[in-house]
Amino acid sequence: MCYKGGFEVIINLQHPREMKNIMKNKGLFLTICCLLVGAFLAAGLYHFEGGTSPSSPSLPRLTGHRQGIQLSQEGSPVIFRDALSELDHQAPLGNATKISFSTPSHLKIINPSSHRALKRLFAQSNYSWKTLNQGVPPLVLESLPPDLDRISQLNKRKKMFFLSLLPMVLLVNGEIHREREDLLSLFNDYDQGGSLAKNRRQQVASLAREYRVKGDPLTDQAARQKLLRRVDIIPPSIVLAQAATESAYGTSRFAQDGNNLFGEWTFIVGTGLVPKKRPAGATYEVRRFDSLYDSVKSYMWNINIHRAYRPFREERAHRRAEDRPLNGIELARGLKRYSIRKEDYVQDIRSIIRQNDLSYLASVSLRNS
Repeated sequence: MCYKGGFEVIINLQHPREMKNIMKNKGLFLTICCLLVGAFLAAGLYHFEGGTSPSSPSLPRLTGHRQGIQLSQEGSPVIFRDALSELDHQAPLGNATKISFSTPSHLKIINPSSHRALKRLFAQSNYSWKTLNQGVPPLVLESLPPDLDRISQLNKRKKMFFLSLLPMVLLVNGEIHREREDLLSLFNDYDQGGSLAKNRRQQVASLAREYRVKGDPLTDQAARQKLLRRVDIIPPSIVLAQAATESAYGTSRFAQDGNNLFGEWTFIVGTGLVPKKRPAGATYEVRRFDSLYDSVKSYMWNINIHRAYRPFREERAHRRAEDRPLNGIELARGLKRYSIRKEDYVQDIRSIIRQNDLSYLASVSLRNS
């Protein structure tokens, strides 16, 4: 999948005829992709800044274009036949989530050398499954401990994995929440006064570009509602459950060597990891991320813009309109197309949420100190 500005060249690797044509014209295909990537870089559109609030924390930002294609844990494609394209549906507006998303006063970016070192850090921070009601420390892991698989007790390994990712999930959700609140405020001010200052109009336009919404959300109600459906949080229970199943609780090769928790692809040769079971003739690689935070943020963006997850966003919007909580177990049904296993995959996600009591995380928040 290659991009030039807002246009897309889509390659469906699941279609035999397309694969045959691609291999026949491999040189031309690679040349075109390189030219498009070069144009993308030259246009200055290859970097997405994710928040707009002046109070947003200084975090490792997601660089490079965020791909919308996934791999299974074994490296075989998890089918994504659809392109990243715009949707033509509408959903009611809502603001039902009652969670505090205040920005933490400071962050700690760490790169643990072992699971024992990470365990000591958690203990020093009074951070455990039993102390979640006291708040989650704002920790950002550059990578997971390399010996995570050496924790013999599976339950303890799972808990360390969830605790490692939870702060970053809350940080990304906090950023998305601030973007949503900014949009609601901007839309309200525009509706009340009929105009906005140039910098505030640019703020709306920037978010519309980032979330792949065409049209002017200030004057186009369909574009406005589409943007608000996309700029919204994802329940931590879903994020952690999917990260667990896609990365084998952080022990997979892609998670360990590429900080890739959700198996996203890249077609820029040499920038990712080559799957061991990649089909002959295929050129995709599994993306490397600078940090786990980048992987989490890319995944959330993917869920919020890819048309494969339209059912998820619709259900989320309906729940907001009815002032109901964003229940991860219920919302998981909208992720059926995340895997070729479809309904069985959804049931696996729900089982992980139930067995590990991840629904409880909907009530936790970051500490401010």
